[in-house]
Amino acid sequence: MLPNDKFELTEAQKRIWYTQMLYPKSSMYNIGGVARIKGKIDVDCLKKAICDTIHLYDALSIKIVNDGGRIMQYFDVGHEPDIKVVDFSHEEEAKDIYERWLHIKQHELFDMCNQLLYEIVILKFNDKEFGYFIKMHHIISDGWSIQMFTQKMCNYYDALYNQVTIDKSDIPYSYRDYIVSENEYLNSSNYQKSEQFWLNEFKDDFCTTTRISNDVLGKRISYEMEQNISNDIYGFCKSRSISLNTFFISIYLMAHSFLYDIDDIIVSIPLLGRNSRVQMKTFGMFATLVPLRYRIDMESTYSDYLDNLNTKLKAIYLRQRYPYNHLIKALENQSKQFHMLNAVCVNYYNTLPSVKIQGFDIISEEFYNGEQDYSLQLIIRDWNDKHCIHLDFD
Repeated sequence: MLPNDKFELTEAQKRIWYTQMLYPKSSMYNIGGVARIKGKIDVDCLKKAICDTIHLYDALSIKIVNDGGRIMQYFDVGHEPDIKVVDFSHEEEAKDIYERWLHIKQHELFDMCNQLLYEIVILKFNDKEFGYFIKMHHIISDGWSIQMFTQKMCNYYDALYNQVTIDKSDIPYSYRDYIVSENEYLNSSNYQKSEQFWLNEFKDDFCTTTRISNDVLGKRISYEMEQNISNDIYGFCKSRSISLNTFFISIYLMAHSFLYDIDDIIVSIPLLGRNSRVQMKTFGMFATLVPLRYRIDMESTYSDYLDNLNTKLKAIYLRQRYPYNHLIKALENQSKQFHMLNAVCVNYYNTLPSVKIQGFDIISEEFYNGEQDYSLQLIIRDWNDKHCIHLDFD
């Protein structure tokens, strides 16, 4: 198989592509942030570790092309990463200059035609603080993949810095293999069964009270819960054997029902979209959306409501592999209001343990571009190193 063989976009990638084409001047699909390193590091080692990690994951070599009217992708696996270094340490107003630079870089659009879709820049803030800026287009990566990248890059750096042989026996799985496996799924009986499940979920007419807007501009309100409140919620979830995600979905559904006096509610839930150990170790765009349609029984107790909701969520999680795009198309063919499915999103982030490089802590600062394709997004951040809950309302 030649490196420049062309492949169709995966269903997760198609969802990103379609929306990006609707809003071609939007940077909503620039994902990443800044990793600040609280210590003096070897810049040459860091650059080599980043390059080695890039070469490890073939999805980072993806380029998108228009092949006779068909949007395709190929893997430019032989490309050489261009990792620049920006030094802010000599600037008189270093903080202001850095923040202006960051604002420009995080909003800077990728060229979607036959170009690499990532950018990494090493940063020097002063002699005792370094870091790197990482930006990827969502069509080649997701949040889980960026965490994978960070962990592997830190391992490579430590090995290089300590002059230890890098163990490369754990060869990662290829995103190309996932493309093949997805095509097999789309032609399987499991796909057909899942399709019937989802069509049955939306066989009845539905409506929404959520305002739908063509404007992607958004704003973020953040709230970090007090430790004692976080502890109470953790304790309650443990006692009920439910996830933090289930708890907050239940709260949102009740609030929506109370505010708008409606019992048939739809919420969009982003999921990892990885359905095997192999996929959990594969870098690329897997993240999927599943629409939860829930009818609240006003006569039930909260205990029964939680049990029923938890059962419902487990059922839709089992069918998360069915492409969101296919459901939208099927509902559109039935003249359903398909655009209502993702008006509201409840998104749960369960962070990985803290990562260190050369013994120094890495503090990750995810950027928010102020643009989104949801009318409302609730993000629950479960900081498992602090054991506290952080909420973002976008």
